[in-house]
Amino acid sequence: MKLLLIVLQLTFMTYNVENLFDTRHDTLKNDTAFTPTGEKRWTESRLRTKIHNIMQVISAQDELPAIVGLCEIENDSILTRMTTNRYARLNYGFVHHESSDARGIDVALLYRKDLFTVDTSFTANIANAPRGMLYVRGHLRGNKIIHIMQVHAPSRLGGATTTTPLRRNVAMFVKYMADSIIAIDSTANILIMGDFNDTPSDAALYDVLKALPPTANPSCGSLYNLTWTLHEEGYGTYYFQGEWSMLDHIIVSGAMLNGLSGIKLPTSATIYCPNWLKESNGHPRRTYLGDFYQGGVSDHFPITVTSLR
Repeated sequence: MKLLLIVLQLTFMTYNVENLFDTRHDTLKNDTAFTPTGEKRWTESRLRTKIHNIMQVISAQDELPAIVGLCEIENDSILTRMTTNRYARLNYGFVHHESSDARGIDVALLYRKDLFTVDTSFTANIANAPRGMLYVRGHLRGNKIIHIMQVHAPSRLGGATTTTPLRRNVAMFVKYMADSIIAIDSTANILIMGDFNDTPSDAALYDVLKALPPTANPSCGSLYNLTWTLHEEGYGTYYFQGEWSMLDHIIVSGAMLNGLSGIKLPTSATIYCPNWLKESNGHPRRTYLGDFYQGGVSDHFPITVTSLR
């Protein structure tokens, strides 16, 4: 009698969806541009199209992602629309906490309810980084505990002298969180994702967070950036002033590379960039060019990684 071993593959995704606002003005936020009468003429029809396209990106993966980290989500009402009605069949739940960002754009997590159970979550308050970091601890199917940090670090607007220290602060906090988890369990599953507004070789990620290039023999006590190879080969998730930059990252604990955690990941993530997400020149087709609506999905490409077993 032969026994069939069913191997569960897990896909993780992070995606900066670029200004996913609802159409209502929040009196506590600077969001008037994204209203029907604001500069962007942001209407229900345009919002519905953008949500549909984002969900199409997610559902187009070979394995429907178990976890999707999102950047630039305004509020729970957006996430509710992404997980109910026509999208309920995808079986996603969400985790979100309001941040102190002046424009009201936050980070959030979608998770497949058949694969993941949330234990606890919070948004960290990091100095001068109001979008901060969302921490979620939970159980993947098979009772594997995983620690997830979804990050949106401060942008480069204002120049390196002003903004680099802000991103270093975020990296320091994420490093502190990861080290605290590893000190308790050296084989912990740690998944750090998001838009860091820095490349793998920049100081915040390499010197402060110490997210290393993946190796053949990863250490359980170290963090590894799965976008290193893509970065070195000249690929990126964001295009600005004639240059591709790898600003979005999936960073994992060594235990998720060597398989001691019960999950084994490959050493490189994948950029998802089908033609329908691009301009004719290959750049991400964004929703707006200035105040001109051009109907694209985002100015970033998403990245994914799928477990080997």
